[in-house]
Amino acid sequence: MQWSVWLRRAEASEYLRAVHGVVAAPATLANLAHRGGGPKYTRQGLRLTAYHRDDLDAWAATRMSRRVGSTSELRAAHTPNSEPQAA
Repeated sequence: MQWSVWLRRAEASEYLRAVHGVVAAPATLANLAHRGGGPKYTRQGLRLTAYHRDDLDAWAATRMSRRVGSTSELRAAHTPNSEPQAA
């Protein structure tokens, strides 16, 4: 599919899923635009929100883990340090 440089919210949602495998419904993108933490966007008028493909690509990259060879490598990265404490 040929993607435009600027995508409306529904198109941005589809782009993220098709290109990056990131599932973010249009409502989720709207919520993140309100709360923060989502991809950068611009407002065109009062109601039209547009996302630049480069910003979607950058945001999708932050949603992915580092490359690993097994799931145990991911668990090790997310397990708190459990070294015994001195008595």
